Amino acid sequence: MKPIRSLITLLALALLGAFPAARAQTAEPQGSGRAEEQASRATRSAPEQAGPADPLENLKFRNLGPAAGGGRVTAVAGVPGQPNVYYVGAAAGGVFRTSDGGLSWKAVFEREAVASIGAIAVAPSNPNVVWVGTGEANSRNDMSGGRGVYVSTDGGSTWRFAGLKDAGQISSLVVDPANPNAVFVGAVGRAWGPNPERGVFRTTDGGKTWQKVLYVNETTGASSLIMDPGNPMILYAGMWPVRRYPWMLVSGGAGGGVYRSVDGGGTWKKLTDGLPEGPTGRIGLAAAPSNPRHIYALVEAKKGILWDSVDLGDHWREVSDNHALNARPFYFSELVVSPRDESKVYFLSYDVLMSDDGGKTARVVGRGVHPDNHTMWIDPQNPDRVILGNDGGVYVSADAARAGASSTTCPSSSSTWSRPTTRRPTTSAAGCKTTTAGAAPRTV
Repeated sequence: MKPIRSLITLLALALLGAFPAARAQTAEPQGSGRAEEQASRATRSAPEQAGPADPLENLKFRNLGPAAGGGRVTAVAGVPGQPNVYYVGAAAGGVFRTSDGGLSWKAVFEREAVASIGAIAVAPSNPNVVWVGTGEANSRNDMSGGRGVYVSTDGGSTWRFAGLKDAGQISSLVVDPANPNAVFVGAVGRAWGPNPERGVFRTTDGGKTWQKVLYVNETTGASSLIMDPGNPMILYAGMWPVRRYPWMLVSGGAGGGVYRSVDGGGTWKKLTDGLPEGPTGRIGLAAAPSNPRHIYALVEAKKGILWDSVDLGDHWREVSDNHALNARPFYFSELVVSPRDESKVYFLSYDVLMSDDGGKTARVVGRGVHPDNHTMWIDPQNPDRVILGNDGGVYVSADAARAGASSTTCPSSSSTWSRPTTRRPTTSAAGCKTTTAGAAPRTV
């Protein structure tokens, strides 16, 4: 037993002697690490030690969907002779471009300071020049504000701010057919209060400077602006007295009406012969490309719906009081004339209606598309090619909307609410205006 006890004693003494050595071996690296950390802290700058100035600086957004849902589209444009190229402007979603006829869309306005789009125009003389007016012109109580005009010279790849940041909601853009730097803008103005930056504006230097060429008062803006298809010196403007309140809309007043310029916007005259007397509200205008003397006007008034003129606006006649042509004037008031037939007119209302007799009669076309229609573009070289924008997104047709139109997958939804749910895995839900609601795991 003694040898065994002696062996145990020797082992214990050996272990006790090893601990200080181990502590000595580890002491230097620990001390060295603290010294290095102190030196590292000393060499850092004060902002680095304090962290980023903006706590949200590194927060990035990503699209959660719904990927196949369209939303309120307020502006569309195409390129004559290029059947696969379209531009789409959403009420609160920016600008999208397609190069494959709507099979896929690319958001091209993501880096700008505003998302609400009121008008898009492609320069007739150079399709790479695209003008965008921000701020939708439909004076709803849930509309988004605008921030002026933007222009792209490379087909939407990059954009330059071109002025009129206080114009509020922009309804119309008209580009001179021979000069992409000469542009007219129809501005409704700020929706929620008076401001002087409304009416019709003109630039001849690509937006570097602007002139206000038609102004009525600080509560009356331009709801429609068109150029004579045969003479760029002749323009027509529909002037709209309007004021939005959270609980109601005031639409109409003595300053409203149809105005015409015959000197390139230098001077304007209010047209009255045959048009409604008294206060008028929102006005939509269209000219027949096949006969520029033929002008149509949807007028919000106490009596009548549609008027036309066959002498450049000198004299007007009431054509129809069909309520379906313009069921909600403040939200619709849009019409388009076929490029090759002055009597073929499309009316954008709850439904899309088409007339073959200049508006005397009309029938619903494009059945199956979403209701509440706001904008349409017809290819002047091929009138069968049509793109339509409404509260359900974008639709294209290759037969002049006779057999309906096919929906594209442009992700232009206007989400009216979104929130996380109590489901597991963690799920987000969203409701989109007049279309659908959905939910999906946040990992998608």
